[in-house]
Amino acid sequence: MAVIGMVLSFLSGAGTAVLTQFVTARLQHKLKLEETKLSMYLSWLPFLCECYAQAVHPVRDQHDEPAFLQKKLEVMGAIQLIGPSEAIDAASSFFEMVECGSKGLKQFDEQALHRRFTYLSCVLCCAIHGEDPGDCEKP
Repeated sequence: MAVIGMVLSFLSGAGTAVLTQFVTARLQHKLKLEETKLSMYLSWLPFLCECYAQAVHPVRDQHDEPAFLQKKLEVMGAIQLIGPSEAIDAASSFFEMVECGSKGLKQFDEQALHRRFTYLSCVLCCAIHGEDPGDCEKP
């Protein structure tokens, strides 16, 4: 009986150690993933702010259409990989309003641009932290 008790005690200790290592590894993986998503988002932030400024105060001779399109597609492609569908929709909506503003179209609305930028930021934040983007206020 004593041998069975020792074996069970050993297995219990080993099981606890394995379970602890597994949980720790999962948490570290999740944290690293969040850090990677955050660094990606922060790398896009200057471009998104530049787009916002270009839409509000268009400067024709400084707007490089091919470079804008390339960066926009890079951001959209990355969002498709890491983000929920809400993030893709939010980015599309934001970039659509940016193009209206930078081209001086009548349907441009600065308040709508601000709401779309805020919504995009909220949805990306939720995607980074694994939260539900349903709490973000839609524009």
